Amino acid sequence: MKKIVSLLTAVMLLLTMTGIAEIVEEEIEVVPPPFDAETYAEMAEETPAEAEEPPAGTDEMPAEEVYDPFAEGEYDAWIYAGDEEVVPAPEDDEITDRTARGADGFVREGFFYARINDDMTCTLTNCSVMSDVVIPEKIAGYTVTAIDEFCFSKSDLTSVTVPKSVTSVGQKAFEYCGRLKRATFKSKSLALGYRAFQHCGALMEVTFADDMDYFWMDKLTFLYCVSLHTLRVPRAIDPACAADKAFKRCRNLTLTFEEGITEIPKGFIADSIELPEVVLPASVEMVRNSALSGLTDATVYIANDDLHVYHQNALVGCRLIYATENSRAWRNLKALGLPLATYPSMISPTSIEPVDRVDGAPYHALYLAVGDARMLDVRMTPASANAPIKWTSKDTDVATVTKDGTVKGIAPGETDVVIKADNGVKYTLHVTVHERGSAAWISKVTIKEKEPFRMNVGESIQLHATATPKGAEPGFTWRATGDVDAVRVTKDGYVTALKYANPTITVTAVTGATASIHINIVDPYRPIGLSFKQGGKVSVDLQETLRLTPVFSPNTASSQLTWTSSNEEVAKVSQKGLIKPVAVGTTKITAVTENRIKCTVTVNITDRQPTAVSVKQGVKKTVAVGDSFTLDPVLEPANALTSLTWRSGDKSVAGVSSDANGRCTVTAKKAGVTAVTLSTANGKTATFTLTVVEPEKPRSVVITQGGSATVDIDRTLSLTATMQPALARSRLTWTSSAPKVARVSADGVVTPLKEGTAKITVKTENGKKATIRVKVVDPYKPTGIKIWQGESMLVDLGTKTALLAYLSPSDARTTVTWKSSNSKVVSVTDGGYDGQRYYAGWITAHKEGKAKITAATANGKKATFTVNVQDPYKPQSIAIKQGDRIVMNVGERLALETKITPALAGKSARTWKSSRSKVAAVDGAGTVTAYRKGTAKITVATANKKKAAITVEVVDPYEALAITPQPSEKVVLRAGQTLQLGAMLRPATARATLSWATSRKSVATVSNKGLLTAVKKGSATITVRTDNGLKARIKVEVIDAK
Repeated sequence: MKKIVSLLTAVMLLLTMTGIAEIVEEEIEVVPPPFDAETYAEMAEETPAEAEEPPAGTDEMPAEEVYDPFAEGEYDAWIYAGDEEVVPAPEDDEITDRTARGADGFVREGFFYARINDDMTCTLTNCSVMSDVVIPEKIAGYTVTAIDEFCFSKSDLTSVTVPKSVTSVGQKAFEYCGRLKRATFKSKSLALGYRAFQHCGALMEVTFADDMDYFWMDKLTFLYCVSLHTLRVPRAIDPACAADKAFKRCRNLTLTFEEGITEIPKGFIADSIELPEVVLPASVEMVRNSALSGLTDATVYIANDDLHVYHQNALVGCRLIYATENSRAWRNLKALGLPLATYPSMISPTSIEPVDRVDGAPYHALYLAVGDARMLDVRMTPASANAPIKWTSKDTDVATVTKDGTVKGIAPGETDVVIKADNGVKYTLHVTVHERGSAAWISKVTIKEKEPFRMNVGESIQLHATATPKGAEPGFTWRATGDVDAVRVTKDGYVTALKYANPTITVTAVTGATASIHINIVDPYRPIGLSFKQGGKVSVDLQETLRLTPVFSPNTASSQLTWTSSNEEVAKVSQKGLIKPVAVGTTKITAVTENRIKCTVTVNITDRQPTAVSVKQGVKKTVAVGDSFTLDPVLEPANALTSLTWRSGDKSVAGVSSDANGRCTVTAKKAGVTAVTLSTANGKTATFTLTVVEPEKPRSVVITQGGSATVDIDRTLSLTATMQPALARSRLTWTSSAPKVARVSADGVVTPLKEGTAKITVKTENGKKATIRVKVVDPYKPTGIKIWQGESMLVDLGTKTALLAYLSPSDARTTVTWKSSNSKVVSVTDGGYDGQRYYAGWITAHKEGKAKITAATANGKKATFTVNVQDPYKPQSIAIKQGDRIVMNVGERLALETKITPALAGKSARTWKSSRSKVAAVDGAGTVTAYRKGTAKITVATANKKKAAITVEVVDPYEALAITPQPSEKVVLRAGQTLQLGAMLRPATARATLSWATSRKSVATVSNKGLLTAVKKGSATITVRTDNGLKARIKVEVIDAK
C-alpha cells in the first residue's frame, strides 16, 4: 500500500515537473465563456436567421488572438442579473448613502444587496456590479447565509471569498463571470446550486474549508470551466449527491478527493467529458454505480489496493485506470472489463483500435471496392504502448492483410480482420468488399446543412450526411480540418464550436467518398454588426440633445465604442453617444467597436421657432379679488421650441408666475383692469385682458353632490360647494352631525369611520347653509371566520406554527384579533394579512398541555382552535410490533421490537418484565427466552409509565399432540399377506415411542415395529399408542388366500 501511495505521489510530481501541473496566473490563457445551445437560447431574445458578413474594410481577428469579452475600462451602465433594463451608472459623487435598510424586505450596504429571510438572516442578491469581492458575514446587521440565484451572473468578478456563514449558493449564481479566476469558500457546510459556475472560462482555482461537515453540489456546476486546474472534493460529500456533468469540459482539471472520503456516491460526476484526471486517495473503499461513468477523457489513479467497484458502470467509459497489478482492486476492475494500467507505465496496450495511416481517422468498419487497398495503423492505449501487433484475415478469398496493416479487397463478400497484441488485447475489424458501382457502394456523399453555416462559440449541433445511391450502407466518419483547435467533432458528426475561427468539417464514407462544409464560428460577445435604434438619419433641434442607442449583432455582443462627428461646428458627440447641437446644419456621427465594426448616422440640426402664439383660455376674463387661475400657451406650429415670458401690465391688480412647462398662474390682488402678455423668444406675443372686481356676499350655497350620498367605509368622499352669485366669495365651514360615523375636513373631504348615517353641513361666513346626508356602508363586513387547519392540532414543544384564518364571504375585509386561553401553554401573535385571503396567527408551544386559540373579527365573529402540546421526546404510546400473542418453542430466543410515538421519543428508556420467568424470561433489551411449556405475559413500560404487553405461549416442539394411523382407512388383506403400518404425529417436529397391539391374534398379528401379518379369515383391530398416552386404531379384514 505504501508503495502505491509513493508511486502515485511520484506520478503527480512527474506531471508537475513536466509542466502539466505548473500553472501560474500569467501563463493561463483566458478563454471566453462558451455557450451551449440551451443556455444561449435562454439569453438571446432572438437569433439572426442568417449569418452576416463582416462589413467591408474590417480586419479579421488574428488566429492567435484570444478575445476577451470583458474588455478593460469602465462600464457605462450597471446591469443587474435577471433584468433587461440597463440603468445608467451614477457618478461617484452621486452615491452618498451606501447603507440602507429597506422596509420592502431588502437591505443594502455599499454595493451589497440582500433579501431579509424569515429567520432574520439574509440572502445576498443582485450584486453583478462587483469585481474583487470579499463577502461580509453581515449586511446591515443581518447574517448572510445564502447567495441568491443569478446573484453575480455575467459580472466583472475576478475573485470572490465567501464567508463561513454562507451555506447555500443558488443556481447560476456565478455563471458567465468571464474574468473570475479564484473562488474561496470558508463554510463548514455548503451546497452549490445548478450551473453555479458554468462558463467561468478563466476560473483556475476553487478552494473549500478544511474538515467540512457537509458538502453537496448540483448538476453542471462547473460546466465549461476550461481553465480550472485544481479542485479538491471534500470528504463530507453527501452520499446522495449525483452531480451529473459537474465537470464537463473542464479539460485542464486534475480532480482529487480529500483523504478520509470512503465512498464515491452513485452517479456523482457522471458524463463529465473532457475531464482529464481523477485521483482517488487510499481512504476510498467503494465506488458506487455510475459514480465516474462517462469520463471519456479521464485517467483515474487508484491508491487503495482493496478498492471495491460496485458495478462496471461505476467507471465505464474512463480512458484509463491505474491500479496495482494483481491487487484486489486490480482483479475487481479486470473482472468488470475496465481499461487498466499498472504503475508506473505499460508496454502492452490495454486497448487498441485501427486508424487511417495518413490522417489518423479511426475505423469501426471497413468498406472496400474489389482491388482497392487501405493502409491502416493501430492506436494503442496508453500511447506509450509498443507491443508487436499481428494482423490476420479470417477469409483471404474476400480480403487480405499484410503484416504492416494494408487491407486489400479481393472479391465481394464479408470477413473480419483480427488485430491482436502480444498480451491478448485484440480488435476485430469487420471488412465488407463490394463491386465498384454496385447498389451498396457509396459513390457520393452530401451534407444536408447548407453554406453559409454559422455557429456561436460554445454552441453544439449535429451535422447530417446522405449517401448516393440511396440504400447504400452509410458508415460515415467526421473530422475537422483547417482551424482544428476551434472546433471539436465526434466521429458521428456532433460539432461543438470552441472559439472564433472558420474551420472546415469533412465527412468520409467507408468507401472513401467525401464532402465538406465551411463553418463560420462567431463569438456571441464579439460584435459582427452594429446599427442604431434611431435608424440611419435623425433630426435634432438646436435647443435639444439626443443620446444614440447602439444595437449589436448578435444581440448578446457588447463592446466599448469610439464616437466621432464629421463636423463639430454643427454638432459634437460625447463618448457615451450624446449629440450636442452647435449650429443648424448636417453632420455624420460614427461609432466604432473595439474590433473595428463601424456604423454612421446622418444628423440634421434644425431650429424650430414659433410663427404665432396665443392663450388657450381666450382673450379676457373677470375674477374677484383673491382668485387664482391658470393660463396655457398655444404655439404654432405645435412642435415649435422657444422660451416663454409672462408679464402683468399692473402688478398691483394681478401678479403672474410661470412653471417649467410655460403655464402661467395669475393671482388677483385688487379691483382694476390689467393686461397679461405672453411673449416668445423670437418676438411673437399674445394679450389677455383681466378685470378684477371686489367679491360679493353669498346669497346661497349649494353642495355640488346633491342632497345624499353613499360611501364605502374604506374610501373617502370629496364634497364641493358653489355660491351664488358667481363672484360671491366666502370662507366655508364644514361640520358633521355624527363624527363617530364620518368626519369631515376643512376642505370638505369626508372620511368614514363606521357604518351609519351622518349629515354634513357647509356654512358661509354670512350664515348661508347646505346639507348632504352621507350613508356609510361596509361592503367587506365578514359574516363568518374559520381556521384553515380545522378544529385542532398536535404540536411539538418549542415549535412555532402559523394558524391561517379566512373570512366569509371571500371578499370580506376586517381586522383579526388572536387570543390564547392559556398563554403559558401556547402563546399567539398576529402574523398579519397576506393581501389575498389569509390572516395569520403565529402560535408558540411553551409547555405540555392544551389551549384554545380564538380568532375574532372587528364585528365580533369568532373561530376557535384547540392546540395540544406534546413533548416530542416523551413517549405518548408504546406498542410491541409482534402483536399481542406469539407462540415459541422451548429453548427458542426472540427479540421483541417496539414502536414508540412520537418518533423522536423512539430512543426512550424501556423496562421489560415477564409474569412467569420460569416459562419465558425477558432481558433488558426485550429478548425473550422460552424455558418450558406454559404461558407468560411480557410487559414493556416507558419511564412515564406508558405500557404494552404480549402473551407468549411456550410449546415443546418434540411432544406429540395428535396421532394419525397410516393407512387411515380399513385394510383388506389375504391370509398370509403382510403390510407395514405407520403413524403420523403432529406437530411435524414431534418425537414419540410407539407400541402396537392386535385385538385378535388368530386373525392378524402385528410386530413392535408395526408389521401387520394376515393369519386367517376374519376381522381385527390394530391399536398404536404413544408413550404419552395418545392412540389410534386401524380396522383389518382378512380374506381367504384363494
